[in-house]
Amino acid sequence: MTTRKPAEFKDWPDDFQPAWEYKVVISDGGDGDNRYGMVDLGLLKYSFESFRLIAVDAPEVYSGPAMVRGWGKKTAAALAEICPPGTRVIAVTQKDKTSFDRFVAYLHLENSLIVNDLINAWMAEQEWHDDYRSYIDSGKDVSVLPQ
Repeated sequence: MTTRKPAEFKDWPDDFQPAWEYKVVISDGGDGDNRYGMVDLGLLKYSFESFRLIAVDAPEVYSGPAMVRGWGKKTAAALAEICPPGTRVIAVTQKDKTSFDRFVAYLHLENSLIVNDLINAWMAEQEWHDDYRSYIDSGKDVSVLPQ
């Protein structure tokens, strides 16, 4: 995603338009804090992109202790249930801000903000959420994990 800006936009003031809204159709993939989707950029231009959810730091799915990966899989499953392939969302992005080549964004469903729905799903699983919070608060010390 290392797209360079045309010279005409090099000195464009960031506060002139600090955020953009895009129509997105969610595809498959992603973990507990990102989703992929086809984006309508306007002017009959479309792009497949990855979006990192603002305000979510989900447990990792592919790295870390097995228990943490389990929490990551639960979070990914919760997000996939909230926002399955084919879901239409509005992505509100911060200007050109990325995280690991993913655009940082709020994703909005018709009547809710996906991050709020995900937090509610986490709270429904309070036991593992409390264990994960202890793990994060300890500086990621695996000795605090339940045996």
